Amino acid sequence: MNEENRAKKPGTVITSHINADFDAIASMLSAQKLYPDSVIIFPGSQEKNLRDFS
Repeated sequence: MNEENRAKKPGTVITSHINADFDAIASMLSAQKLYPDSVIIFPGSQEKNLRDFS
């Protein structure tokens, strides 16, 4: 398989604790600014206030 056909893999995976709150989201977004090739992954559900916000 040549380089053009290979899927781009993220260099860093960013995640948080289960039942993420606004602090967790802000931390993940800040980390993504430091690591632009990273991917944010939620490990579980969001806190109720965060679900209501979005």
